[in-house]
Amino acid sequence: VVPAAWVVADSLGASGGEFLAAVIAGYEVMARIGGAMDVASNRKRGWHTTGIIGTFGAAASAARLLRLDEGRTLSAFGMAGTQSSGLWAFLAEGSTCKKLHPARAAVNGISAAVLAKAGMTGPEHILDAPDGGLYAAVSDRFDMAGVCSGLGKVYEIGNVDKKPYPCCRSTHHAIDAALAIRALDGFDAGDVDSVLVRTYDVAVLQCGSAPYPESPVEAKFSIAYTCAAALVRGRITLSEFEPEVIRDSTIRNLAGRVKVVADPLFTSRYPGRWGCRVVVGMKNGSVLEKQIDDMSGSTRVPLSKGQEEEKFASLAACAFEDPVKVRGLQEDILRVDSLERLPDLS
Repeated sequence: VVPAAWVVADSLGASGGEFLAAVIAGYEVMARIGGAMDVASNRKRGWHTTGIIGTFGAAASAARLLRLDEGRTLSAFGMAGTQSSGLWAFLAEGSTCKKLHPARAAVNGISAAVLAKAGMTGPEHILDAPDGGLYAAVSDRFDMAGVCSGLGKVYEIGNVDKKPYPCCRSTHHAIDAALAIRALDGFDAGDVDSVLVRTYDVAVLQCGSAPYPESPVEAKFSIAYTCAAALVRGRITLSEFEPEVIRDSTIRNLAGRVKVVADPLFTSRYPGRWGCRVVVGMKNGSVLEKQIDDMSGSTRVPLSKGQEEEKFASLAACAFEDPVKVRGLQEDILRVDSLERLPDLS
């Protein structure tokens, strides 16, 4: 949503307020269309929801900025849906093409809005058509009423998680638990004998059963690796996904003692709540446990302003070497609704 809205707003010379409204519209459409289908079955069928549903959010953002009327916006949604794509096959080999899914969703959403503006039409019943509707194609169940329930009264952008760690969201509960255990007085990762992570079944499917990672992509989808790295290093940042850290023998050895299993409690709560219970057995026979019912960054456990600013600065530093540029960009984004034009990213 954000890259699509930024590109269109910047190219049109739109104000920061118009950009922000487009982002809110994109989040609303994307969250509602995604939430009205059974996301667990969508994942178990091998679809990557980001790519499947992200096209609609990008199209909504672009449609608003292009000032499309109702009919053309509807066509944009239809064309967005017919371009939806994204499969989890990349995970088996740690392929780097996962980033294509949000990237193509942004491109296809913009294209759908531009084509609609030019007069091309898209199917009104892209979601629920008896023959070729998206929902039936990618999930076991859906509820069309959920798309519009509370529309205009409840804004879904306020219900979106913010990721504190640069890896798959389904590793974050175990990272939270591991960091909490590591912070205990007297804890030493070298004294760990075993680690058991009990979580929801989709997390096991997605991040719980692969061998030790050999690449950053694989590491980002490994509960065993991220949990072990958190216990050893006391943090999970971009640095923990550098090749030399992944090759660290201490982390590798500890990850080999991590077992991830599905637990009925956490499976029954998913996707409303994403959690786990981590049980660490120490070599002296003692047991350390931590249950995470709601991950950090969720609406129940929100990030602080400082955490959000620190995350922004660390990521922006990868693109801009000048810290003055990073601070200026952060200040502009925090007051984007008052800007006549978007900040210059050149």
